[in-house]
Amino acid sequence: MNHWHNLVNRVPEHMTGLRDDIATAFKIVENFDTKARAIHADPTLSSTGRRERLQQEAAKGPRDHLAQLKQKNRAAVASIAARRKALQPVVKDHSDPVAEMRRAELRTLLRGMSPAERNQLVFSGDRDIIEAIIDAPAALSGIDAEMRAKAVEHFMGATNGPALRDLEAEEDALEATGAALEVAGRALEKLAETEREAA
Repeated sequence: MNHWHNLVNRVPEHMTGLRDDIATAFKIVENFDTKARAIHADPTLSSTGRRERLQQEAAKGPRDHLAQLKQKNRAAVASIAARRKALQPVVKDHSDPVAEMRRAELRTLLRGMSPAERNQLVFSGDRDIIEAIIDAPAALSGIDAEMRAKAVEHFMGATNGPALRDLEAEEDALEATGAALEVAGRALEKLAETEREAA
């Protein structure tokens, strides 16, 4: 089980917790491999006996431990989505009638512009414009939902660029970790098969 080093190397060195999770997963597999070899080499066990013993050993902890690592990874991925959503612009106060009117006027202004003028303003990074277009259906600003999403993404990049880049890097590392855990899980189940010659 040396190939796991390649999977670990897909995670930045400073993300030690994720690298440790991958190392732990493959240590689980290595330990089970040792047990599986002993079971297959035991001359007192029949094919059925080997099958039962392998399932017993897998159920004693390896499967659950890997499942816990996978659940931890899924929860971390979900937290990325929540943290990313927290960076999105929102209209925090709808109780100010003057502000509400201003946003409506900006949407009217946008609808009356040419596509080129509207695009320039929508992607200008102006917070008032962004709040106006997110506070109502996109069509009321003369744009479609895809353009609104792109404008919001552009605004987030301009105002929270470093934080977004950190989240993207963390998300990539979590995806790599998740893939490694899936590889470990498949390796464990393969070792638990009985169609294997004694080592």
